[in-house]
Amino acid sequence: MMTYLRTLAVTSLMLLTTAAFGHGNESKPANPNGGETVKAGAYNLELVVTDTAIDLYVSDDHNKALDTQEASVEAVILADKKKSKVVLSYKQTNQMTVEGSYTQAKKMKVILYLQMPGKKKISARFNPKK
Repeated sequence: MMTYLRTLAVTSLMLLTTAAFGHGNESKPANPNGGETVKAGAYNLELVVTDTAIDLYVSDDHNKALDTQEASVEAVILADKKKSKVVLSYKQTNQMTVEGSYTQAKKMKVILYLQMPGKKKISARFNPKK
């Protein structure tokens, strides 16, 4: 009985160790532009919302900037009980943007749909005014 319990304990520890290291060398999403960051699929996304623009910065698991020139991004903005949709366009290497006037509601939510070239469309949810 003791041998069985020892074997079970050792096997459990081995499985836990394997699970802890299973994700490789991924980095925590960086936020060098002061926005909210989330991990979505293979991407680290940073969203910056101001009164006059919404900017999205796209990087890989290691926070290396990805080229977004051929990417497409749609955003659904939920603020002050209103829903609006916008399309972000390419600004520079890893930055997509849309300019306009945006309500800065305390409970604002932004849902992004990102389509990188040749990749599956992914979505990410942000709470930029948390």
